[in-house]
Amino acid sequence: MGVPEVLSLQQVAERTGFGVRSLRDGCRARQLEHVRFGRTRGMTPAQVEKLIADHTVATEREDALALIRARRRRRQELEQRHALARAGGISPDVHQGAS
Repeated sequence: MGVPEVLSLQQVAERTGFGVRSLRDGCRARQLEHVRFGRTRGMTPAQVEKLIADHTVATEREDALALIRARRRRRQELEQRHALARAGGISPDVHQGAS
């Protein structure tokens, strides 16, 4: 396995638009994943990607789609429980572990 490229915080700032001071402060506070060698801090390309992903804000449309998908999954799970209950003669409204 080769050694990954490490970008200086200045390079990360130039590529992402984040301020160097914000990056440095985030690294010092251990809020940002980074590489430290001596007093120098930097980031691998994977860490830069994570930084961007962590600061990406979803659009309202993406949030709405995620909500619709979650509702569909819950509905499918409920339908599966009802089908299993009908096949086994168990009431689907009985919660497991309830006494």
